[in-house]
Amino acid sequence: MKRYELLTKDKKSLIIKAESKFIAQKIAQQRGLKITQINELENQGFSFNKRLKSANLALLFKELSLLLESGISLQQALNELYENSENKAVSRFLSRLISALKSGQNLSLAFENSGFAFEKSELALIKMGENTGDLGFVFSRLSTLREKRLENSKKLKKALS
Repeated sequence: MKRYELLTKDKKSLIIKAESKFIAQKIAQQRGLKITQINELENQGFSFNKRLKSANLALLFKELSLLLESGISLQQALNELYENSENKAVSRFLSRLISALKSGQNLSLAFENSGFAFEKSELALIKMGENTGDLGFVFSRLSTLREKRLENSKKLKKALS
């Protein structure tokens, strides 16, 4: 299945998996979206691999966890993070998440289609958080896991050098 980035009239982007551009356009029309452009994404990798660092993502997860645990809704938390983000790659990532959620995708699917290479375990944790309603805890855990992975990577590089 191919991945298509759809740009709407209000300058938002959405990623949809479909067999062809025509099917992707039909899916968007069924969701009531007015599409201005459809681009096929390359299948050789994810577009954010080089631009969105794991450290930025760990920080984003930690901030999202704190906002959710303070009682703010997921949509409000994502909007706050988007508005206050200084990193362009993080802003683009959050923009895709917000537009995917507004188009009716659930959170785990929005993360999967975001364009960043998430591990299956991370996506499973997000799905579990959706089902249990404890997204604050899940994002806190994801942040901790990413930080530990970065720490282990630094230790390995130090040991090898």
